Amino acid sequence: DRVCPSWTVSSNAVNIFGIGRKGKMVGALLSDHRGGGAGGRSFGDGFDNAGHFFSYLGFMANVEDQEWKLPILYVFRRRLKDSGGPGKFRGGVTSITALTPYGTDRAIFKCMNTAGTNQSNAAGIEGGYPGGGSQVSLVRGSKVWDLMRGGTIPMTHEALGGEMQHLPSKSDGILSRGDLLVFYPPGGGGYGDPLDRDPGKSRRDVVNGTVSLEAALKYYGVKLRGDLSVDEEATRQEREKRIAQRLAGRSRLSSGNGDGHRTLEGERIGEYLIRVCRDGQESLHCAKCGEHLGKSETEWDAKVVIRETSLTTAGPWLAVRYGGQSPNFALRETLCPGCGTLLDVREILVNPPA
Repeated sequence: DRVCPSWTVSSNAVNIFGIGRKGKMVGALLSDHRGGGAGGRSFGDGFDNAGHFFSYLGFMANVEDQEWKLPILYVFRRRLKDSGGPGKFRGGVTSITALTPYGTDRAIFKCMNTAGTNQSNAAGIEGGYPGGGSQVSLVRGSKVWDLMRGGTIPMTHEALGGEMQHLPSKSDGILSRGDLLVFYPPGGGGYGDPLDRDPGKSRRDVVNGTVSLEAALKYYGVKLRGDLSVDEEATRQEREKRIAQRLAGRSRLSSGNGDGHRTLEGERIGEYLIRVCRDGQESLHCAKCGEHLGKSETEWDAKVVIRETSLTTAGPWLAVRYGGQSPNFALRETLCPGCGTLLDVREILVNPPA
């Protein structure tokens, strides 16, 4: 009951250098990477913008302090919608920052993204998906000054205009007037199967702006009406359809073990597994439907349903540099063959270097 998926797993360390307001060379490490998300818990969602659990005094400086020290202007720093790992209890969302040179013709940036840009590493557990990845992007020739002179503050990648370039994990360069640096650390990993999430919690996330209306349907199977109330029947049907797709034509309780949906007595192992001992023999079962999942690792591999899918299945903020289609990583989903419950999700290496 105390297990927890990964919190934000990287220091997306961005350093800025330039000529400050007193005419002297200045430079500093920005602390925005401390706005990442916490992992979900077995009883509740992860904290949004929680920072690093191993750094108790890892504060994120306020915008005014950063702007006072460095020749930059923060265009925005906000919560990144849909960046928490989907789950029965979702991971906490991360923050995204956009800044541009101010009071100077140029600034130097140097970035070190310790988690890389290819995968997330913010793992989910017990069927939860990983949180959003980590990325630094450069926007050349944006319309930021024209927009702000007109009274508009751009709050999205698309609204910035200009040419967007997603940078590798270690990068440096020059920011000229009108250029922007946009970056975010990882979100928290999710806990449990997203289709088990209370629809009311998904509704609350949409209202609060941490999950988009589209994501509530795509990742949680929750259908909301125009007034953002939950359509309970449509949600039930949508989730039933998702389960059928997961099982890909299999009939439920495929092994015919006779346990059905009755309650099994045994040792609970995580959210969806139970270890049963009968006549001195131990076996694993699905805690939701009773499906027999094997007495050994070999039997487990033969019984469970394994699917491989792209990182975008976990959310829109993974492998952004590759359009969500990572050349090196994928997701492996493990499902109960009886009820289609998502037992495990993990990132796996594909196409390893020779």
